[in-house]
Amino acid sequence: MKPWLRQGIWLVAALIAPVLLSLALLPLRDHVSDVLIALVLLTVSAAAVARGELLLSLVAATSTALSFDYFFTVPHDQFAIRSARGVVTTVALIAAVPALGTWIGRLHGKEAARERELREKAERYAGELAERQRQVEQLAADLTASRRRILAVGDEMRRRIERDLHDGVQQRLVTLSLMLRGVRADVDEVCDGLAGTLEELRDLSRGLHPAILVEAGLGPAVRALARRSPLPVRVQMQADGRLPGSCEATAYYVAAEAFTNAAKHAKASAVDILIERADGTLTVQVRDDGVGGADTARGSGLVGLRDRVEAVGGIMTLDSPARAGSVLTVRLPVTTEDHLSERAGPATSTHPARGRLMAGAHEPVAVLGIGAMGHGMAASALRAGIPTIVWNRKLEATRDLAELGAEVAESAADAARRAGIVVTMVTDADAVMSVARDQGMLAALAPGAIWAQMSTIGVAGIDRVAAMAGAERPDVMLLDAPVSGSKDPAERGQLTIFASGPGEARPRVVPLFDALGQRTIWVGEAGAGTRLKLVNNTWLAFAAEAVAASVALARRLGLETETVVDALGGGTLVSPWQAAKLQRIAKGEFSAQFALSLALKDVHLALQAADDDRFAVLACLADEWQQAVDQGLGEQDLTVVTRVLEQQGGTP
Repeated sequence: MKPWLRQGIWLVAALIAPVLLSLALLPLRDHVSDVLIALVLLTVSAAAVARGELLLSLVAATSTALSFDYFFTVPHDQFAIRSARGVVTTVALIAAVPALGTWIGRLHGKEAARERELREKAERYAGELAERQRQVEQLAADLTASRRRILAVGDEMRRRIERDLHDGVQQRLVTLSLMLRGVRADVDEVCDGLAGTLEELRDLSRGLHPAILVEAGLGPAVRALARRSPLPVRVQMQADGRLPGSCEATAYYVAAEAFTNAAKHAKASAVDILIERADGTLTVQVRDDGVGGADTARGSGLVGLRDRVEAVGGIMTLDSPARAGSVLTVRLPVTTEDHLSERAGPATSTHPARGRLMAGAHEPVAVLGIGAMGHGMAASALRAGIPTIVWNRKLEATRDLAELGAEVAESAADAARRAGIVVTMVTDADAVMSVARDQGMLAALAPGAIWAQMSTIGVAGIDRVAAMAGAERPDVMLLDAPVSGSKDPAERGQLTIFASGPGEARPRVVPLFDALGQRTIWVGEAGAGTRLKLVNNTWLAFAAEAVAASVALARRLGLETETVVDALGGGTLVSPWQAAKLQRIAKGEFSAQFALSLALKDVHLALQAADDDRFAVLACLADEWQQAVDQGLGEQDLTVVTRVLEQQGGTP
């Protein structure tokens, strides 16, 4: 509203208000003293002009005086200002109204000033309080951020120490142990010492930081932790996908501390852990049936755990009545902004080069069957830093692997119970079925575990195994992954793996297969790997027969083996594998790299799978090799067939 308009409205009000009030008091003029009426008019009009403006005061005073003179001064209803009394009354009222209005205005002004002062103080105090609250919140945020940075620095230092141990000292110790194997007996003590030191380093490095947490996430890490626990642990995982790094690390350490307390202090017989993600919160709840009586105020483990939980904004509660078990509950906020969840840094995003040690960077692997191939595969897994558990019917076959850091299981079931991935490498389908069913391996596998069947057992054999696994353990993923290669490639991690099976298992076995082989070929559903392996071994059988028959023919024709080696060894028709076999034959070396009996088994499997008489040449090769096996040569290398051919033809 414009100032002049507002002023005009006030003037009209000051002019009209006394008139209207006089009209309202008119019925009382014959009953009430004029003085009282004058005081009422005076007070109301004075209050109306309490704003203190001169013009407004004069207008209100004049209107009040004239209204009193007209309505209440005798004679009524006419102006008495013409008389001396009327003049005095009018002048008195005109003077009194501004004076009284000024006094009321001052009185009101003091109250208004006091109110304004109090209001300003309240606003100032409220502002100061809000600023103090903001400062407290900022200090709390800074404190939380600093605690998280401390945790992040500690985790990074642990990872750095872990990498230094893995890639330096531990690798050199493994190399020394491999070099000392098979040397004179007087170095046995050195080997024992190296093995002990290696085990200590491995335990130390695994305790520094659970690298499986970074590589595979919270679920696999907790399941691996549960498998290593001396108590049975039931894991319920209801948190899909990856979580911020701070949440995963804290939840993992909660589980580790709870498992340890249940085993060492609570005297529990079983543990249950529930990990659930809902509404922006990760809940970790661990129950045991132990003696109870735990207290977060006592014991450095629980105190440190509570500090770690609170450092990431979480809450930890413990319900542990005496003789009634314990329930540890931790709730952690899941925030995508958490800087600890970054996984692009060098400590977490890169994969180790082949041959580098990354102990703890993968789920524990159990190798069942430590023959020539199984031994080499277990050694390659250990060399890659994969936690490896071994089992064999004859314990002595595992002894040198134990010196390299392998854990030796008492039974196939024990090994399967402690591993997330189980490899079977035995002679045939019956042996696989026996290990799985009779030895309790299949029943002992944890839900979600992977069974990598890597033996060559033929199409009928893998179909039997798949049917058994599907019927008895549908919650286990079966991979059909036979290998191509012999003892030396197995020891060097240079096998070729024909893998088939569910695609979701592939990311979990890639580190293991990379450690075992130079190449992995994925060929579809379980069973396809075995079929491709039979094709591969048929090719291998004819390649071996070509070497054996050519050398035997050369000798029959009076040629020295060395001449054949010189003539064929560097030619384009001879593969490196065949060239190596020629060299061994020339030296008379027939120790098994690929035993003849096993090669013959593969040929029979191919013939059985084909179920067709059109493969007559392959059948003749099988008959020839069977004669060598019947002569007691089955445990020697398949190139020993050369001797049988020489004997049949009569070497000149």
